[in-house]
Amino acid sequence: TAGHSNLDAGGFVLDWMGKRWVHMYGREPAGLSAGILYGWPNYHTKKEKDGHYQYYHARGEANNTIIANPEQDMPDMYYQYYAQLVRSESGENTAFGIIDMTTTNADFTDAKRGFMLTDNRETLVIQDEIKAKKPSEFYWFANTLADITLAADGKSAYLEMGDEVMLVRITQGPADAKIGVMKARPLPTSPDPDVQPKMEEQKLFIHAENVQELNLTVEFVPLHEGEGVPPAQPVVNLDNWTVA
Repeated sequence: TAGHSNLDAGGFVLDWMGKRWVHMYGREPAGLSAGILYGWPNYHTKKEKDGHYQYYHARGEANNTIIANPEQDMPDMYYQYYAQLVRSESGENTAFGIIDMTTTNADFTDAKRGFMLTDNRETLVIQDEIKAKKPSEFYWFANTLADITLAADGKSAYLEMGDEVMLVRITQGPADAKIGVMKARPLPTSPDPDVQPKMEEQKLFIHAENVQELNLTVEFVPLHEGEGVPPAQPVVNLDNWTVA
């Protein structure tokens, strides 16, 4: 609930082999000095409560999280939210945490996001379980500086940084949910897209429409030279997550 914070509940970064595979923006976009946001065009003509959140890098769409039903001239995540850690466990090879994101969107009746490090803490599982008041539109995002190759079926992608490769794959989700790539740019529903800073990064996204109960699970799996692609982790409801 901090004033002028970013709308990034549920956001994450991912490091492996000394490289940052999924990154987040800080208070200001990379390369811009602190405070320059307040000098951007039209900043002081916005409604005071919403003005900060009409700029791309401060919105949920710019962060590695999940948003629903974005609307023009509105924040895409409620900025007086409390996204609390509701359960976590840690073991020798596995660890997880689950946060409650229900208050981040007025259309949610229940929303939880779980992060699990498993398979000797090499595989990252991100699982969203969201119930909405009405059929809704969802966007899932992950910013990356890696080179991206999409699989033909749209269910997975390969990230490459130097000699390292990481697989990203959907292991649970709506039948038509696919992984895509977009520039780090505002959605059509964002206010004033013409005055946003030009960020050259790309981001992975998953888009789903007309969904009232979303169950989406995505894995980030590092691939080792000379080894095959490991099988997907079994999908288990968040309520049943545990560490042996």
